[in-house]
Amino acid sequence: MRGAGSVIFAGILLFVAGTLNILYGIAGIGTDDFFVNTDYVFSTIETWGWITLLLGIIQLIASFSLFAGGAFGRVIGISPPRSERSGRCCRSAVPTRSGRPACSRFA
Repeated sequence: MRGAGSVIFAGILLFVAGTLNILYGIAGIGTDDFFVNTDYVFSTIETWGWITLLLGIIQLIASFSLFAGGAFGRVIGISPPRSERSGRCCRSAVPTRSGRPACSRFA
């Protein structure tokens, strides 16, 4: 299977980041003494704790979805290369003499 290594790598990173963000979110919600000497421009430590907790839950769900082969995990965890996002049909679209790419889609 092509790209299995990057799927496993992204899944493990999402799992670790999600777990840490859940722990940081719970610590931010629970006590104000966990993070000391903090000044926030927007809101309080409790608000940022809830935001971090929700992001951690999304990351953890995405990692499980990625391990199961779901589309949600692929969208969150692995971004497609730039050539696939731009709508070109092949990665090496070399222009011909007419200036068009050598893809059959644009011929």
